[in-house]
Amino acid sequence: MKTYSDSAAIMKWLHCNQGTELGHIISVRVKEILEYVIVDLSELLRILVIEQNDVFSEIDGVLGFRLLGRNCDAVEVHDHWFELTFIISDAGSGIVIYVPKYTGAATELLAYCARQLVLPRI
Repeated sequence: MKTYSDSAAIMKWLHCNQGTELGHIISVRVKEILEYVIVDLSELLRILVIEQNDVFSEIDGVLGFRLLGRNCDAVEVHDHWFELTFIISDAGSGIVIYVPKYTGAATELLAYCARQLVLPRI
C-alpha cells in the first residue's frame, strides 16, 4: 500500500502518474478540494492506494480504525478502481482509499467494496 498525506507527496505522485486512470481520478479530487479551500492538502486529505498482497491488519494500522468495522461515507466505481471516502473529522478531513478492481486485491477487500456500493447514503 502506498500512502500520500501531504501536498508535496500528492503532487509528486500526480506528476509521475499523469495519463493514467488513477492519476486522473486523484487529480479531479485534489482540484475539487483546492476549489473551496486553499490549504496544505495534509490538513484535509490522506490517500491510500492499495496494492497486491496488502492485508487488512496493515490497512487498519494506517487508517487508525478497522476498515471492515466501518462503512465508507462515499463510494465511486471507476473502470479499474474503487474509490472509498471516509470523513474522519468534523472539519471535513478525510481518507480516500483506492482499491484496484482487477489486479490482486484481496477477495475480502473487493467484497467489502461491493457491499459499500449497495448501502444507502445520507
